[in-house]
Amino acid sequence: MTSDFLEVIAARGRENDVYRALARYLEREWPFHYAEWTDIPAESGLVERLGAGGPHGLNGAVWRADKFCPYLDLPESIDAYFSSLSINTRKRYRYRRRLEELGMTLEYVTDPKDLPAAIDDFARLHTERRRQKKGEGIFATAAQRQFYRFAFERFLAEGWLELVFLRVGGERVATVCQFNYGDRIYYYQTGYSTAWEQYRVGFVLISLLIEEAIRQKKSSYEFLRGREEYKYRFGATGERRLTDLIVTNGNFTGAAVYRRRVWGRRLREFVGKILPPPVKAGISRMAESARTGGYR
Repeated sequence: MTSDFLEVIAARGRENDVYRALARYLEREWPFHYAEWTDIPAESGLVERLGAGGPHGLNGAVWRADKFCPYLDLPESIDAYFSSLSINTRKRYRYRRRLEELGMTLEYVTDPKDLPAAIDDFARLHTERRRQKKGEGIFATAAQRQFYRFAFERFLAEGWLELVFLRVGGERVATVCQFNYGDRIYYYQTGYSTAWEQYRVGFVLISLLIEEAIRQKKSSYEFLRGREEYKYRFGATGERRLTDLIVTNGNFTGAAVYRRRVWGRRLREFVGKILPPPVKAGISRMAESARTGGYR
């Protein structure tokens, strides 16, 4: 599992104070050898404060990973959004009309009592789609399933979770999990029945959710990590960049752990370019063991 937009937790307006305090703490506490902050915004003050290191032997390094999160700036009206789409994308709306003729409806899961069964259906549709692409999906292990059930329950209670299904004839044929927080919508995961693929049910559902975000006057629809083509088909034009920050205390052990981490990353990047997903997953787990080098 990965996360996007990780940050130091600080009261609004006190971020720089927290960054300075963290730097001072690391400079004083020599028992640590290696510390890493992953998937933080490239413009984070944490990068500026620790990326160049500090006094007393503290060494900082910024790993310029190619991790980009496309997003769509939402216009004021649905008509304006539709007009901004390419001709080929607008043509896909004919599938929406066909589904409307078949009685298509949207279902938002809002009752906690309905959530367990909804998660089961979400996992089924998500896994079906991922297996079609020779992948595993986010429910591949018992630990993952437990984590997502816990997270979905908590997020639903806070009003952040939007677990949505596209229904046709009473059947759940497509699903999207997204998060409604502040003035943004964060698209997370999707899935659909391959039996309905000819109707482009995944495309139709996302298009409906973007329109709903426009109605809610949200500022942006965040597609999160990955430069998949479909995100730009929906109109994404901007990209938010993530980076990783590495800090060592300057001694031999810290440098050794850092070198192991570098080689682990290079191995994963190499694997990602040349191997099919099942083989890539196995070797990536091996590289992950090199990530920590035995240090936590």
